[in-house]
Order: sequence, then structure tokens, then C-alpha cells
Amino acid sequence: MRQLRAMMKKELFEQLKTHRLVVMLLLFTLVGVLSPAFAKMTPWLLDLVSGDMAETGIQIGNLEVTSLSSWTQYYKNMQIILFVFLILYGGILTSEYQHGTLIILLSKGLKRHNILLPKYFALLLIWTFGCLISFGITFAYTVYFWDNSIIQNLAFSLLAFYLLGVWMISVLVGASVFCRSVSAVLLVCAACFGISYFAGFFPAVSDYVPTLLLGQMDLLTGTTDCSHFLPAIVITVLLTVFNVAAAVLCFRKTSI
Repeated sequence: MRQLRAMMKKELFEQLKTHRLVVMLLLFTLVGVLSPAFAKMTPWLLDLVSGDMAETGIQIGNLEVTSLSSWTQYYKNMQIILFVFLILYGGILTSEYQHGTLIILLSKGLKRHNILLPKYFALLLIWTFGCLISFGITFAYTVYFWDNSIIQNLAFSLLAFYLLGVWMISVLVGASVFCRSVSAVLLVCAACFGISYFAGFFPAVSDYVPTLLLGQMDLLTGTTDCSHFLPAIVITVLLTVFNVAAAVLCFRKTSI
């Protein structure tokens, strides 16, 4: 346990030293600020271009901006942030392979799971804190500008998206055990996401794939009940646990 805590501190300090932690927290903050701001400015931006569009025969009608517009923009931005997160941390273990630092750590008596698990927990902590920051800022601005009471299942929609990110982080860590380059790790992440996404087109499995958790708009509008997402949440949690457990077991047997 002492090794685990020490390595967690090392991982977080390393993320701070390389400025990745600062960059990610700034991006999460920007999402929180810009999502409601962009929704608020949309009618103004449309007014600016409406004159030019009218000359080409395109008429722009009045656009009603509500709190749903803000949350729609928020989740669109968060999908981008998730991919940026994976790209930024794709080398969390491959860099150790390339620089030979794993051999040094193992020679000091560190157990392999105390090397791998802190990396996953550090990413999980950053993802959790970042989601809370961005969500809190967006919530505060949305309540200030609009009537947020029309939004349904708001907390559950965040939980669904958060768990999707947790699953993708577990895929990234698992892929890092086998892959020696960032591009290979990201390719595995993209493949897993793509398989889940396209499997969602098949009715037999569409209710169980992790990417079903991208259906925030159905939750926010009340079109779909929360219970519809529960099977996908259970599968996502089980896949996450499996990925982390398999990564630890395989890392113990992987040659470095």
C-alpha cells in the first residue's frame, strides 16, 4: 500500500511537471465557460451573418436559445475533450518503455501492479476532477442565464458520460501494456470505441454497448428513461474492471 501511495504521488507530480495536468484542467475549465457562452452568443452570431445569407436567398429564422442549448454544446465539447485526453495521455506507459525507466523501478523492488495501477488511478483522478470542474462551471452559468428546471436527468447524464470516459481510460492503460508506441495505443482505443459504436446499430446488442452512454440528449429531454441505460452502465463497469485486471495480470508476465 505504501508503494501504491508513493507511486500515485510520483504520477501526479510528473503530470504537473510536464504541464499535462495544467493543460487538461485548463481545457476542462474552458469547456465549462465556453459551452454556455457559445449558446448565449449563437443568436448574435446568426444576426451578424443573416444579412449576407439573405443576399444568397437563405433566410435565417429566429433561434430560441434555452438551457438545453447550453448542455447540448457542453456534451459536444466534452466528446472532443475525451479524445484530447486520450491523445495527451497515450504515452503514459509507452514513454517508460522507450526511456527504460521501468527497469530502474523494478530493480528498486517495486511490484509491477504498483507501477501500473497508479497510472490508471492518476488518470482516473484527473478525469474525475476535470469532469466536476467543467460540469460545475457550465451548471452555474446555465442557471444564471436560463431556466435550468426544464432539463431532466442532469446528474445521470453526467454519470453516463463520465463512465464512458472511465472505460476508455481502462482501454488506454490496457493497450499500453502491449503496445510500445503512442500511435498503436491510440489505434487500439479508436478500434474499441469504433467497435462499440457500430455494434450499437444492431438491435440485439444496442442496449448493452458502452457508447450508448453518449445519449445525453435523450436523457436531458426526458425522451428516454434512465433505466434504459442501466444495462449499458453495468456492461461498461464490468468491461472497465476486466480491462484493468487483465492489464495488471498481463503486465506481470510482459517482458520489459
